[in-house]
Amino acid sequence: MQHSFRAALATFGNLTLELIEPLDGESVYSEHLQQHGEGLHHLAFAVDDYDSARERLEKSGFGEVQAGRPHDVNDYAYFDTVKALGFLTELNSEEAPGKPFPPPEHTVPPARER
Repeated sequence: MQHSFRAALATFGNLTLELIEPLDGESVYSEHLQQHGEGLHHLAFAVDDYDSARERLEKSGFGEVQAGRPHDVNDYAYFDTVKALGFLTELNSEEAPGKPFPPPEHTVPPARER
């Protein structure tokens, strides 16, 4: 499913808050906005064994609704846990060694030059 979005991230210790604005194409983000308006969409969990965690969620009856590998850095998958938890659950694999995400367009405060 081809789509684009803009994201803003704020990290506090080991917690990251992510604000997502759908731009183009159909996605779980645009669908949520159309059906529910703004608000909590998902909670994400970085897992050590991504494939095993996906399998456990699927065996528990939670269907995968979107998955991908952005910038060939790491895998993610959203699972429909809305009826049980009130939001989607996202799983993330570890980042591939030596494959960082592209740098952000902006940082606040501005990133220091290294």
